[in-house]
Amino acid sequence: MDVERRTQQSRKDETRRRLLEATLECLREVGYARTTTTAVVARAGVSQGALFKHFPTKSALLSAAAESLFESLVSTFEAALSEVRHDPGTPTIVTAVRELYRVFSSPSLFVVYKLYAEAESDAELRATLVPVVERHGENIRRLAVDLFPAIGESTVLPTALSVLVYAMQGMTLQRGVHLDPAEEARMLAAFEAVALTLLPSETPS
Repeated sequence: MDVERRTQQSRKDETRRRLLEATLECLREVGYARTTTTAVVARAGVSQGALFKHFPTKSALLSAAAESLFESLVSTFEAALSEVRHDPGTPTIVTAVRELYRVFSSPSLFVVYKLYAEAESDAELRATLVPVVERHGENIRRLAVDLFPAIGESTVLPTALSVLVYAMQGMTLQRGVHLDPAEEARMLAAFEAVALTLLPSETPS
């Protein structure tokens, strides 16, 4: 019986994974308006009934897809930071800024930005997306404190670093229209300088 339950759960997990991946692919390739539940199930190779067993509404599906993407990108950032081999003379906070900017520059993240824009005029999507964004923010803050304990000991650093993160996100948004490579390099250097000023000698614990 335990084996049967595990098999059933494994199938459910696989169906959910396929639906989330198909949703992100649709959003990336055809945009929000054409990402219908019909298009998603066709791409995932499952039935409409299977979709609604996991996600009662399209908004719930989109928000779950965004959350899965957030989790993946955070894991990517953690792995990159732990594996990077940089010059001993490069402070870890600078390496962290570079890796974080690389994550922000991922084309996958633009899918979430599109959902943000749609949520402004879609109350149902906004209601399901807000808690996802809040959990993501909490996860980022936890990760920041784990890597750099001084952040958790300060009343100023969390806000200052949030401002830096928002500025970096704003820069990457311009990639969808136009971003001069030379200007991007100058801004990234400025982000690194600001971070180094905030945490001049911090290294992960």
